[in-house]
Amino acid sequence: MFLDTFTFDLYNSFESSADKEIVRLINERDKLNKKYNDLDNNQTNEKTEQEIMDIEVDKHYCLIDMEYIKEEIWTLIEMKIIYFFKFLELNTKKLIRTAFSGTKTKDFYKWEVLINFLKSRNIKPESLKGFFEIKQLKDVNNALKHNGNFREDLKNAIPEFKKKEIVSFYHLNTFYSRIKTFPKIYLADLASAIQTELYEFDPEKIDRIAHNIAFQMERNDADLLINAIKTKY
Repeated sequence: MFLDTFTFDLYNSFESSADKEIVRLINERDKLNKKYNDLDNNQTNEKTEQEIMDIEVDKHYCLIDMEYIKEEIWTLIEMKIIYFFKFLELNTKKLIRTAFSGTKTKDFYKWEVLINFLKSRNIKPESLKGFFEIKQLKDVNNALKHNGNFREDLKNAIPEFKKKEIVSFYHLNTFYSRIKTFPKIYLADLASAIQTELYEFDPEKIDRIAHNIAFQMERNDADLLINAIKTKY
């Protein structure tokens, strides 16, 4: 039941509050941009030198404020992506710890460690729905956390960044909008794959289990195990 309903209550609480602030900042930037254009279009032929200087100063401060707002918006979108990947990491660990009791998940922040663990449990990560997209999320997250610069190979791998000389907050947010539904899709499919591994059996799987037990146990111990299993039904 836990595996069936694992993703039902997952909710990214940070996204909605960040989006409200981003909308506010974009509106503020648009107002400043309009103010700048109005100042720029202001006729100067009948103005005093001081009035012209005041207009230029106002335009200068508009540009400074717009640049600052642009950096604020970038930071919020950056935080959305970093938070969302951490949200995915935490829920992946929770799912695995609950399904495979006693599993140490401390090192699962290392991508290779997590992938190898899943493979050891007969789960093929690459076949899970949303795997390709969460790998993109991981790569963008890592780039943002380390230096904020995107390598050319990463830019070419992300449709929103491809052929962009400079990745703007608009491109970053478009990437987030495309990617944001996939972690939940991935976690749901991972939960389903874990359920299959733990609770569903076909002849091939049963034979594999029997082979492993036969390799590990003496005949007398195997007979005891068979009898013990029979008493449970």
